[in-house]
Amino acid sequence: MLFHSIEFVLLFLIVWWPAVFGNSLVRRIALLLASYIFYMWFSVPLVGLLVFSSVLDFLVGRWMYQTDDPARRRIFLLMSLTGNLGMLFLFKYFNFFTGTLNSLSQVFTDQAPIPHYDIILPMGISFYTFQTLSYTIDIYRKQLKPTNSLLTFALYVAFFPQLVAGPIVRARDLIPQLVRGVKFGPNQLRYGLGLFVFGLVKKTVIADNLAVYVDQVFANPAAYSGFEVLVGVYAFAFQIYCDFSGYTDMARGVAFLLGYDIKLNFNFPYFASSVREFWRRWHISLSTWLRDYLYIPLGGNRGARANHLRNIMITMLLGGLWHGANWTFVIWGGIHGIWIVIEHLRRRAIVQPTGWPYVIRAVLTFHGVCLTWIFFRAQSLSEALQMIRQLTAGFDVTHIPVSVGVYILLMLAADVIYAKTSFSQFILRQPLLYWIFIFSGIFTYMIFGNIAGGDFVYFQF
Repeated sequence: MLFHSIEFVLLFLIVWWPAVFGNSLVRRIALLLASYIFYMWFSVPLVGLLVFSSVLDFLVGRWMYQTDDPARRRIFLLMSLTGNLGMLFLFKYFNFFTGTLNSLSQVFTDQAPIPHYDIILPMGISFYTFQTLSYTIDIYRKQLKPTNSLLTFALYVAFFPQLVAGPIVRARDLIPQLVRGVKFGPNQLRYGLGLFVFGLVKKTVIADNLAVYVDQVFANPAAYSGFEVLVGVYAFAFQIYCDFSGYTDMARGVAFLLGYDIKLNFNFPYFASSVREFWRRWHISLSTWLRDYLYIPLGGNRGARANHLRNIMITMLLGGLWHGANWTFVIWGGIHGIWIVIEHLRRRAIVQPTGWPYVIRAVLTFHGVCLTWIFFRAQSLSEALQMIRQLTAGFDVTHIPVSVGVYILLMLAADVIYAKTSFSQFILRQPLLYWIFIFSGIFTYMIFGNIAGGDFVYFQF
């Protein structure tokens, strides 16, 4: 069920009144039922995994909180880690690891001893698995008290605005909102609607239309000149940005319309002047999760420099693997890790966002990130290498639709205006301009939106 589908609009309209104006019990039941219906639209049987994860971590959290015995607390934490990561491994990584083992085995024995299984990847499993793990780990660290309500916790895990593609919400941020009730008013309504419309345009008008050219180039790079392939890489950079940040905008907008506040997940990442800064701006909920639950426990920047650089590489490699069961994602994460290591070795400071030094570094960072997107988008390592080789093949422009440049420039202009001004607050204070913005966005969606476009890119993760 996509946010811009008729089915979602009907579901939202049905649940909105009891979810906003019902008493505490009615509100949570309505939202949980809507969340399960939303997820079952993708797959009915796989909603059982949501229930399993919810019950497991609800019980583990309570058991862990009720004892001070370090050994028992570690056992309970291990139960949560085993259950959640085991489920993630089985559904997402089993065939990847067995395929790798089979490839190694064939080198020596010419046999593939482990069979391949057709396993359906549950929608959003990487997101809600990390979300529930943050809950049990925070309780283990004594940084969080568990909730006494299974209903509340199940709603935290399955909250439908951000269920299948994030942001990854921490329990300390969302559960108190679910407990204390809705914070709702006219400003909440207007801001939520504005966010949703903005995200809708980014997804259907920019991302889905850019995807048409991107898919053609990546499917057969040999048919395009080097410049056309380069434009395809730029187009994918903005496709994935508008697709994922568009989803986040719509998710946050829906949450605001229901009375809840979900934290920002993107902060103009293509304005970053270093790759370290890029990761502070891109998919913020994942990068902070990896920092808090992987990088720091590994030792962070404590101890010898070699250990610090090792921790960076482990974090980025596993961050790449989180995105998908393919070596291309591991390589993508590894390149970013090497880049961050080099920045640390050079002790390059993040420059202030003014002046030519910032502009030059931002341009260089953007192009470096774009080149790494080739590995992210390619279906295989050979396809990625073919794309890179093709970048030097001439300067023909006949296959590039003018609309590709228009969409990229529109998104850049929108980000510059939004980043450099208090545009959203200005619009909210001007009712006439606000409604012009809303209806212009809806009109743009209806006329230029690729309504037949596919799922959000991050649904596959």
